Amino acid sequence: MTDPSSTPWSAGRLGRRGGAPQLLFGRMQEDWSIEAELFRPGARVFCIASAGCTALALAARGDRVTAVDINPVQIAYVRERIAGAPCREGRVESGLRRVRRMMRGAGLTASKLKTFLEMNDPDQQLRFWRAELDTRRWRALLKLAFHPLALRIAYAAEFLRDVPRRFDRVIRRRLERGWATHSNWTNVYAWRTLLGGHPSDRTPEFTAMPRLTLACADAVDFLMHCPPASFDGLTLSNMLDGTTPEYRTALWQAVSRAAAPGAIVILRSFVEPVNADEDRWAARDRALIWGSLRVERPCPTG
Repeated sequence: MTDPSSTPWSAGRLGRRGGAPQLLFGRMQEDWSIEAELFRPGARVFCIASAGCTALALAARGDRVTAVDINPVQIAYVRERIAGAPCREGRVESGLRRVRRMMRGAGLTASKLKTFLEMNDPDQQLRFWRAELDTRRWRALLKLAFHPLALRIAYAAEFLRDVPRRFDRVIRRRLERGWATHSNWTNVYAWRTLLGGHPSDRTPEFTAMPRLTLACADAVDFLMHCPPASFDGLTLSNMLDGTTPEYRTALWQAVSRAAAPGAIVILRSFVEPVNADEDRWAARDRALIWGSLRVERPCPTG
């Protein structure tokens, strides 16, 4: 059994201050269409609950989903969403709202951003971004927001271990990669980031309870207590960012035990990719922010 305190996620907080767990994520900045493409319909899926977006979407299409989170506030929030409650702001969303206010001062007005987000052609988007939005004031804002001192004030040290150097430049590259790859108009993640939401961005309504099981637990411990070969697909968010090598080894052992033959594992991270496949998959994620996205087929050990 692993020690949940070996992962910074166990505190239910992003910062260094102690206190009760908080709602960290009101929406997931993870493009669940990748999971929908890779997992066969009706699959037995294990996922990190977070804000519930991926779990709810996969359950709504008929997958048998088990969503686990070590933060009890996130689990309670997903239960609210299943019951029909609207999305709420978590700590990440409130931080993005403050950044959007700062963007206005850097010349990225709501009208300019709306014009940009209504575009469909990636080439046109990239030209507009570079000519109208990627200004000196915007770059200075990013440099300030992602300065190591600013990050140390807002985030626990464990989370910062995996943040690339000059993260402001890294984020700019990832955004440009997204503008050059995906249609803005259909990208709800881009709309949420830059304007707070897409015109058609609505919480889904369920006419029946989705096939979704929720559990508040450490993912490694949960998987180790499942019968072998329990899951056909496992999507682990970026849960390994900020964790120790020992915890990462324990997670992979637990995943290999719980994975059925042919199972697919998806793992996102803020770190830069280590190979072309991780970079290619990260570029396909319309949430724009990920450095690497691993797609693995573990060898079952159960």
